[in-house]
Parts: sequence; C-alpha cells; structure tokens
Amino acid sequence: MSELQSSRARSIGLGGAALWFTIAPTFFITWALIAIGIQDMTIAVLVVAGIIALALGAASISLIHAAMRLPHDNSAQAIATQKVLMRRFGMIVASEIVGFILTSIVCGLLNRYEYIPPLDVIIFGVHLIPLAALFDMRIYYATGVLASVVAIITMLVVPSNAMIGQALSWLVIPSIGTTIVVWLTTIVILITVRNMLQAGSSRADA
Repeated sequence: MSELQSSRARSIGLGGAALWFTIAPTFFITWALIAIGIQDMTIAVLVVAGIIALALGAASISLIHAAMRLPHDNSAQAIATQKVLMRRFGMIVASEIVGFILTSIVCGLLNRYEYIPPLDVIIFGVHLIPLAALFDMRIYYATGVLASVVAIITMLVVPSNAMIGQALSWLVIPSIGTTIVVWLTTIVILITVRNMLQAGSSRADA
C-alpha cells in the first residue's frame, strides 16, 4: 500500500470517527439538558450545542468526501490489512456494548440506576484505550482517561442523590463533561485529517 493510498484509508476512517464523535455526544448532552428541565439557560445551551454539532458534522462529512477523492488501493495486502483492522475494531466495540448491557442489568437488579450514566462513561473511556493503539491515535488515550476521570470524580465527590434542576447530577455532569471532552477530540481529529489531506494532495500533484 502506497503512502498516498494509506492516507486515503486513514483519512476516511478518522473522518468517520469524527462524525460519530459528533453525533453520539449530541444525544447525551440533549438528554441531560432536557432532563434538567426546559428553561432559558438549558434552551440556550441546547442551541449552542446544536450549532457546534452541525459545524463539526459538516466538517467531518466534507473531509470524508475529500478523502474519497484520493487514490484507492485494491491490492490483496491492503484488503487483508483492512479486514484485520475492522475485525479488531468490531471486537473492541462489541466489548463496549456488552459492558453497557451488563452495567444496565446489574444496576437494574441492584436498583442502583444512578450508577448507569457514570459507569457507561467509564466503559466508553476504557474502550478508547485499545482503539488508540489500534489506529495509532494518541489523542484517544487522553480522551479515554479524561472521560473516565470526569465520571469517577463525579461519583467520588457528588452525592448520588444530588440534583441539577430535575435531573440527577450523576447523569448531567458525566454527560456534559464527556461531550466537551469528545468534541474537543473531534476538533483535533478534524485538524489531523485536514493536514493529512493537504499532504496527500501535495504528493499527488508532485
């Protein structure tokens, strides 16, 4: 696989990650803000969050389209490498999903539903560690650690029955904190992809 063709696959993959990192947190922060209760402040934050999500999503899609215009590698080696990466990626994501399910079941059986949001955030953060190694994205290490730290500190410092508006603090703080961390990560990913595409375009013109 040539360096230029490798840039194409990596750019598309990272662009897809940026798009997912934009969409998923949008649901979490929206859920948290609605749970707090409809008031002027939450409406304003929802509007700002929506604008940020639209901007990041549009940038992600734009960069994915740009990456798809780079040369494609259909060699047996490239296909085999991609299959290995996708299989390992699938295993990591499947483990994350199983973690979410088991957390919900155990917390439900123990009638400790307030633990589900922060524990889910920790599971999300932990699953980024192997992804960082798999895709050679060091920023994922920081994202995984920071997201987990937000959830852990919330559970250690904030009482489980504390409320923010009409919502449990253990729902609001991890959701909003993780959204901020993930969106900052998305910005880093987008800058990385843009730089890769600029380098790839320069090599293609050479």
